[in-house]
Amino acid sequence: MSAVTLARPATVDQLAIGISRISVRHGHWKPRYRKPQPELTGYPEGHGEKIWVFNELRSKLVVYSHTPVLDVYKAHQQIPFVGKKSKPSKIRKDLWRQLAMVEFPAGRGDVGQSVYAKLREFRRRHELEWDDSLYFEQTPKGGKRVLTRQERGKKVLEQKANAVADLAAVLAGSGKSNKVVEGEGGELCEATIYWANAIDRHYATKWSPNVKHGLLPDGVDWSAPVGSVPRAVTHTLLPESAAAEPLKQ
Repeated sequence: MSAVTLARPATVDQLAIGISRISVRHGHWKPRYRKPQPELTGYPEGHGEKIWVFNELRSKLVVYSHTPVLDVYKAHQQIPFVGKKSKPSKIRKDLWRQLAMVEFPAGRGDVGQSVYAKLREFRRRHELEWDDSLYFEQTPKGGKRVLTRQERGKKVLEQKANAVADLAAVLAGSGKSNKVVEGEGGELCEATIYWANAIDRHYATKWSPNVKHGLLPDGVDWSAPVGSVPRAVTHTLLPESAAAEPLKQ
């Protein structure tokens, strides 16, 4: 059996004399500044300066994109599931058209990304917050009829009119942390909307002064008198005129 060596207690002469090694790390109440490095994200130059709005011709579905060509996989993820057989299994590109394109000044891609996020947030609220119009329907005799699950699902997916109204609200500065509002003075960032059919802009009751309207290539304006606005060949700005009455649903 081996003996265990017991350590002798240290005497006063053997203790270290000097500065104590125990110290307190200085805390910082302010986080360290990190320089933004957008080049590490992999996005192309000018990302966020343009937003394309696509809509489906039959069901009036609306999706948003940062690219002029519709990505069927990303677009399919934006379509909500509101009931059995309500969400298409795939996207047919022949049924989708450009509704509008929103353009911001060069170098203001951060504003475009903020607007993109707000548009998707507002659309989600339309999909989840319903009123009685999605439960009942007026009958010719003046009564009410309860909508079926399939009819209610179609109404939830019809977001074309809501998308235009949301676009007008977001470009006017609505929404928390909306970067359209610049500085403490509340100035709004300039934006130009090019429409495939300029009559769609009248789904909104009014537009803020920082918004200009135009036509996409091959775009038309059915709200103008015949012959006053020719079919656009390139991106063309519309002449300033008095706002027309909102379209009736």
